[in-house]
Amino acid sequence: MHLRTPSRALGYDIHMGIAVTERAKQLFLDAFDEAAEVMGSAPGRVELLGNHTDYNGGYVLTAAVDIRTAVVVRKTAGGMTRIVTELPGHQAANIDLAMGPAHLTDSNRWCGYIAGVLDHFSPPGSTWDVAVASDVPDGSGISSSAAVLVATASAVLTALDLSLTTMEIAVACRAVENGRWVGAPVGLLDQFSSACGEHGMALFLDCNTFEWKRVPLSAERLGILIVNTNVKHALADGGGYTTRRKECEAAALKLSDGRTALLRGVTEAEFNDGISDVEQPSQNRARHVWNENNRVLVGTECLINADVLGFGAMLNASHASCRGLFENTCPEIDKVQQILERTSGVFGAKLSGGGWGGSVVALVDPAMLDAIIANVVGEYGDGLTILSTYAASGAQGVKV
Repeated sequence: MHLRTPSRALGYDIHMGIAVTERAKQLFLDAFDEAAEVMGSAPGRVELLGNHTDYNGGYVLTAAVDIRTAVVVRKTAGGMTRIVTELPGHQAANIDLAMGPAHLTDSNRWCGYIAGVLDHFSPPGSTWDVAVASDVPDGSGISSSAAVLVATASAVLTALDLSLTTMEIAVACRAVENGRWVGAPVGLLDQFSSACGEHGMALFLDCNTFEWKRVPLSAERLGILIVNTNVKHALADGGGYTTRRKECEAAALKLSDGRTALLRGVTEAEFNDGISDVEQPSQNRARHVWNENNRVLVGTECLINADVLGFGAMLNASHASCRGLFENTCPEIDKVQQILERTSGVFGAKLSGGGWGGSVVALVDPAMLDAIIANVVGEYGDGLTILSTYAASGAQGVKV
């Protein structure tokens, strides 16, 4: 079992992770023999409520966390974009942005996230040197991919002296992840969380209108515990994620008589009158999303009213729906969630992220953190990475 205490205790600043940014700058210097010009930093996120609601045009409640990725860049005049990273299993790569993603191979496909952002924002013919360091665990359900995308965007926009709102950055990064360089059919939740996070705040987002607001989530009242099962998932590979999206779209089209492929666009009358006629498994997927949207609304009001027990109940109900209706959990995730749900000091716990692996997020009493961790480790055994964290600031770009 690996334990990460809050990042502040490891020498982090709440606005930018000093340790990871220093590693990125050193990596850049070692690789390219010159100091970097610009750095972007972006956090991972926990999905508090709103599992698979984002691409259905629904509601989400999320928070950026103090676990960050740093991307250091310098605009160059060379013919190739050079990318290096400390991430395990990823080799340095030279990428010709003009050739597009067709020349990516299995060994450098990870560069698609970075190259896609560079291609999206920079003028044709641009080349870059890039170094990436990260404390966001890959495949853990706290969105390492969005952290890379948003950190890269923050760095490049700063280098080009371009100014976008945090939401505009999030929307652009989602387009990159959906697009030709990556091809993952994700919604907006991850990029939005990483770009728009604020210390001590959860984020409510209407994925249909892009209207959003901050909701208090103070570290003094509610600690965030992320229990990573280290069961990996990869959304860009499609699989369960792509299948679930198609099942949701099929249900929406059936319920609306072809009017909309978004479950959010289905009226209450259409849902109540037609849901029992939707074929399985699309019926169960639609029931999950429909009820999950309501859980987001109820949970948001619970936080506003400081009703932590009510909020925790929404988390537990969300996980039960993921397990029974959406079927995107796995045995390890379910075991961790069940341990947490019955542990004193835990208000609620659920799967965080796309599913089929990754992490469970729990809202906990900070005063009982040590006892909670000891109980989880004692009941589960080896193999977990436990991260104690809090709602943190979103992306930043700075000149160095």
